[in-house]
Amino acid sequence: MRRATLTLALLIAGLSLAATADKIVAIVGRRVITQGDLQQQIFLYTTQYGIEDEAQLTQDLLEQMIEGAVLLEEAKKETVAVAHKEVEQELTQVIDRMKGRFPSEEEFEKKLQTEHLTLDELRNSYRDAIREQLIIRKLLEQKIRPKIKVSPLEVQKFYEQYKDSIHAEPEKVRLAHVLLSIRPSQATIERAEKRVAEVYQKLQEGQTFASLAKSYSDDLSGERGGDLGYFGKGDLAPELEQECFSLQPGEVTIMTSELGYHIILCHDKTRDRVHISQILVKTVPSPQDSVQVRATAQDLRERILAGQSFSELATLYSNDDATRETGGDLGYIPVVDLSPPFDEVARTLQPGETSQVVLSPRGYHLIQLVERVAERRPSFAEIRDELSNYVFQRKFEDEYKAWIEELKEKVYIEVKL
Repeated sequence: MRRATLTLALLIAGLSLAATADKIVAIVGRRVITQGDLQQQIFLYTTQYGIEDEAQLTQDLLEQMIEGAVLLEEAKKETVAVAHKEVEQELTQVIDRMKGRFPSEEEFEKKLQTEHLTLDELRNSYRDAIREQLIIRKLLEQKIRPKIKVSPLEVQKFYEQYKDSIHAEPEKVRLAHVLLSIRPSQATIERAEKRVAEVYQKLQEGQTFASLAKSYSDDLSGERGGDLGYFGKGDLAPELEQECFSLQPGEVTIMTSELGYHIILCHDKTRDRVHISQILVKTVPSPQDSVQVRATAQDLRERILAGQSFSELATLYSNDDATRETGGDLGYIPVVDLSPPFDEVARTLQPGETSQVVLSPRGYHLIQLVERVAERRPSFAEIRDELSNYVFQRKFEDEYKAWIEELKEKVYIEVKL
């Protein structure tokens, strides 16, 4: 979120500079490029890609802006234009990408408000730049693209010349697993429910919520009487938010989540925020719960070694919702991308073998190595389209460089930076 906030803040600062700074850094024909224009581009670039050499970046971006101005002059001569609808569609996409840097649209709108900007004002500040980008794009499509042809023979020759330097596909393995999550047993849950009932009874008898939170809560907030402060919509887990916002000040309710039981007290509520305290009684698996789950996993392994189908047992017993219906299939994964305990399995097992019972933060696993695919270089047929596009882009860039130099010779350019 900090990154998104910073990006928009710098963008707005850049727009402000562009509007107020009047130092001219370059003249291209009848167009001028100001220090504010350049600063805006620097802001936009650095917030997306970072910066290593500020002086070089400034020169590179100014050169790009000069080339853009030259192309716009040429587009004017060629009467290249774009429809209002095209500009608005592209503008919407730009704004949507900007929104995508924030956790929610609400956060994006809040940031606009803090900068005293409306969405329409933000769109207006971008509209001319978007129109110019589309005009340049259309000009290049008309003037350069028709000149470029890429034959199948060219692509084949390129592959033969550079195939030894084409990046090899890394070694991959196809894995399947059975996941048995370590969950609290019924006895553990019953102990937690008994504790919740005890706390709730003490509340009914008149003991204060804060004192009970200090004595009974399994959350760090218990040290301050369970006070969690204010939450806005979207800040709480969905299963908690709806019920918390349905409470009235002074009301107490009991909710459940993956952590356990939450006794919630509502202190205050507005349309968008709620102030709550909680007493959390966790339903944490006991050591005995873990032992029982491991024993179940070991039993499944013995059944697999005796000939039962790995995929059928995964479908029946695995707690991994994402793979259970496909028999635990995890698909093909590059070995270098595997994390423990899967990396060790990939190194030691042969295709068709099943691992010992192994532990991860998610629970106990049985892992089967289904297939191993050695590192290899892709064939020509596999990357023909990708190579064709690459050759096209190289030719496009060469044609563009030659053409832009010709255009520059015909336009008055003065750099004042």
